[in-house]
Amino acid sequence: MRPPEPPGSARSAIPLPMPTPLAKPQNNKRMSLAGPALRNAMLPPSIPGSVQQGGSMYKSHNMNPLLMSTSKAGVGRTPAGNRRGSMWQGGATPAPAALTTRDTRPLRDRAYQLEMRKETAAWLNETGCPCTAQTLANITAKDFRTVFQHLVLLLDPNYPFDPNAKLEEDFIPALKAMVYPHINQLDVKWLVTPASMHAWPSLLGVLHWLVEMGKVKLNYMESHHPTLQDSKDVPEEFSDPHHHHALAMDFMIDAYDVFLAGSDSFESQKQALEARYGSRTKDEIMELKAEYKASKHKLKELKNSPASKAPIEKIKAENVALKRDEAKGNEVMKRWEERKIALVDSIAKLKAGNEAIRAELQKLREQEEDVNRVVKTQNLSVEEVVRMNTEYETLERNLGDLKNKISDARKSLSTLEITVANRTATTEDIMDKYNRELAGLGFLPTLPPPYEDMDISLRLNPAASNPQDLLRGLNIRGKIRPTLAAISQAKRVESGAVENERLQTDHEIDQVVATCEQLEIRILSLSKDISAREEQTNELRDEIQRVMLSSSDEITRLEGEIARASNQGNMHKLGASQHLQAVEIAFREQVDKLEKAKVELMREMLQSASEIVAFKEEVSQNLQYLLDTAEST
Repeated sequence: MRPPEPPGSARSAIPLPMPTPLAKPQNNKRMSLAGPALRNAMLPPSIPGSVQQGGSMYKSHNMNPLLMSTSKAGVGRTPAGNRRGSMWQGGATPAPAALTTRDTRPLRDRAYQLEMRKETAAWLNETGCPCTAQTLANITAKDFRTVFQHLVLLLDPNYPFDPNAKLEEDFIPALKAMVYPHINQLDVKWLVTPASMHAWPSLLGVLHWLVEMGKVKLNYMESHHPTLQDSKDVPEEFSDPHHHHALAMDFMIDAYDVFLAGSDSFESQKQALEARYGSRTKDEIMELKAEYKASKHKLKELKNSPASKAPIEKIKAENVALKRDEAKGNEVMKRWEERKIALVDSIAKLKAGNEAIRAELQKLREQEEDVNRVVKTQNLSVEEVVRMNTEYETLERNLGDLKNKISDARKSLSTLEITVANRTATTEDIMDKYNRELAGLGFLPTLPPPYEDMDISLRLNPAASNPQDLLRGLNIRGKIRPTLAAISQAKRVESGAVENERLQTDHEIDQVVATCEQLEIRILSLSKDISAREEQTNELRDEIQRVMLSSSDEITRLEGEIARASNQGNMHKLGASQHLQAVEIAFREQVDKLEKAKVELMREMLQSASEIVAFKEEVSQNLQYLLDTAEST
């Protein structure tokens, strides 16, 4: 009875010899449940006439891609001569349980069948299996078995055909191992009479598919592709990972042969690998040295040259400065345009005032001329002349005062224009800062609900004649300030809620951390239990080795007794025959007891290992759940 095997593992093709007790290692590294590695030199003597199977009692848990390499001595020659690893279930991923792909080939077409027979016969003759198209036209069950097994072994030389089994038992499993896509359309009952009309088209399609796969494999083997991992195809200069894997595979094969021979020294293999890589690295080292010298020389030149930035950096800095100056220039031009509009309006107003003053002055001059004409034409008295002179002087003084007032008004106007321009610039800066603050707070272009329909931005209109029209926008005291106060209050409330949520989240995180600490304590205790289980497992393994050693001694002793009994049987046939039967019965009972003990111990070990693996998976799931919970909170 074979012990149950864990799912998802692949059977190892490395032989497992009879275990013998070995000294425990001095390091504290964890040991495999299968016991320490053994060598071919420690194998028990084989029984004559027996056939040793290459399968192991355990499946290999280390599917190293390097161990699946095809870098062998016979790679790329013929399909039957290569040493590629088996495609059987023991060394590769199991084939799907059911393949339901529909076969679209015209298998019932006579011309297509003739072409398939010719290609199949030609391929069989090329690969060392004499066959003709006439043989395939009326094939027997024996010939079909020979051809089928030959084609399968071309694809997988290590496929385990049972010579004592019927072809019906090996047919479907072999096609599943070869991943034949139309298994659901085959019936094993056809193999009794493969040449029948209802069976031969599908069976010929199977043989032709195997032929095509064999040709594909041969072309691949002879392609010298890097994925073949053949060390003979590795060039002097290489960087492909498959070439590294090929060299590593050769090293592991040679080292494993030395290891099975009973030696732990792999110096020759290491030296060969180092020599192979050394020829590759010498040129690289020389190139690196040359590049290092060149870079060192350039670095020295850069250190000796005056410190300066790269031209691209200077151009980028100039570009940034020019863009900044352009933005400033555009802003200044916009401001000066607004000032120009205001000054044009002021000049127009001043011109209108000047025209009014000139008209008034012209009017006064005309009045003066009228007065002079009247004075000349009229005969005035001295008192009237004095009065008129006095009025004239008074008018001149009033006119001078008016001119002084006009001059003072012009000076005041220019001063006021300068003051207005400065205050306008200051106000524009304040408005720009205000609008930038609104944009930085996210209040532009729209406010948060329920104020999305309100625009609180402000714009200055220095050209307005009415002071109330200087500022464009909503009323500051009536609309903008209450709205900003309400938004500020809402933000404070929202900030308080966020702070409360943060405190609650911190509290939950503290609880999760406390729970994690408790789980760590529990995991530590469980780790101690696991260590104790491992020690028990090691003791069980040692006990198995002792039992197997004692059983081996007992078998040797019983074989000696059988030999002595057979020698005495020549003289005492009847008594010796009875004694021989008793000894054989005892031997069989001892062997049965040994097998039962091995099975029970293996079952206990596998059960303990499965419990440990299940426990570790449960702990990992709990830790992952806690980690996801902590991240989500």
